[in-house]
Amino acid sequence: MNTRDYDLREHRRYLRMAQLGRGEDYVGIDRRMWWYRRNPCLFKNITDLAGTPGDRVVMLVGASHRLVRNRFLEDAGRYRAEDALTYPA
Repeated sequence: MNTRDYDLREHRRYLRMAQLGRGEDYVGIDRRMWWYRRNPCLFKNITDLAGTPGDRVVMLVGASHRLVRNRFLEDAGRYRAEDALTYPA
């Protein structure tokens, strides 16, 4: 599950769900909002823990949050998300 392909597949599934509903009935978006709100909260929690340059934070999170969380970290320009699988066991 810890692959870019999996991340994209899950992200696209959530985007398809967001399209459910008609007109101003945003049932798909309403259902996804509780999930999506967690992503900026995760980002803030990580940045609070990484107080100084060089700090490292280890985070375990549901796979479907990984793509968005990593994107927030990269887009902030001050953080780098690394895949734990790149380290030897």
